Amino acid sequence: MYRRPRDRGKWRCVFLALAVVVVLFLLAAGSIWLRHGESVTVLGGLLTAAPGVVPDTIERRDVMLTVDDGVLAFDVYEPDEATAVLVLVPGLTPAGRDDERVIAVAGVLAGSGFRTVVPELPGATRFRTDAADAAVLASVIDHVVPVARQAELPTVVVAISYGQGPALVALAGDRGDLVDAYLGLGGYYDALSVVRFTTTGAIGAGADARIGEPDPRARWILLLANAPLVSSPEDRWTLDSLARDAYVEGTPSLTEIAAVMAVLQPDARALLAFAANTDPARVEPLLADLDPSLRAGMMAVSPILHDLSGLEGKIILVHGDADPIVPCEESVRLAEAVPGSTLFVVPGFSHIESEATGVAGQIAMVRAVTALLDLRSLP
Repeated sequence: MYRRPRDRGKWRCVFLALAVVVVLFLLAAGSIWLRHGESVTVLGGLLTAAPGVVPDTIERRDVMLTVDDGVLAFDVYEPDEATAVLVLVPGLTPAGRDDERVIAVAGVLAGSGFRTVVPELPGATRFRTDAADAAVLASVIDHVVPVARQAELPTVVVAISYGQGPALVALAGDRGDLVDAYLGLGGYYDALSVVRFTTTGAIGAGADARIGEPDPRARWILLLANAPLVSSPEDRWTLDSLARDAYVEGTPSLTEIAAVMAVLQPDARALLAFAANTDPARVEPLLADLDPSLRAGMMAVSPILHDLSGLEGKIILVHGDADPIVPCEESVRLAEAVPGSTLFVVPGFSHIESEATGVAGQIAMVRAVTALLDLRSLP
């Protein structure tokens, strides 16, 4: 069909406009990829890296240093060219720095340019909150920072889950001024609030309180972690066995718990009552009934009790809104308590698992990884 010249001109304008739109889209996509492309790659590595595998380009070496309080042990993952130093603080794991997932994550971080330092935490390997973990981290930071500064590299601390407690306690006060940034994943701010959630499901207090759904195994981890602190060897064995069986088989009946309580010494009985409690109103009274050493041990690495002002403007927090171990509100409270903090809430993300994370959650994770990678270029 014959088309008049003015029609051809109209369609030429349409095609030109479409071409401009396509070019602009490609340019935008290109800039987005330049900004976030590496983050997507690194995130993929963090989520899918083979357990225990370190890239061939990364050297992993074991370091043992003699310090005033004994021997300091940590692994260093050295990339070909380090652009920053990162202290990676794992959560509770019996294998410590030899945990296969820890090794894989450290390898991926080193592959992205971070000289990655992974310390051995005595409490974390025993599933116990321990002030000694904060002391170890303080010593590691005191060793790492001068070396990083001499090489003109920024220093970043990244803590996962339980690791956030001792990490923030180690960075409290003047030591917070030593590091350039801190990133916490699924960590806590108030140990008592986490225990309240673990045992009763309560999140918050007063009129704003709500009831969540904690992982039912978490209360038995709490008991397992503190059982070694009771006075009687027989009671330690009894509580340890109860906690391990309940973790695998599910919560025992009230009758079974009462039968165990009947044979325990007072300090062990108080600990079991605290761990088995489901009433939010009884958390503080039961805590007060604990042996002072038990109570102090539970609260030993609670960041809320320490001065974090040295970390103002340095904190990045990442937390899943579906976390059944540490409620997301813990990161919200920490971000509000320390001015200049950045919080990434990841929809659908569990404690440190990403299986149920949808598109919105994946975008949030990419943004969080971008924030981490940006720390390599800090002045």
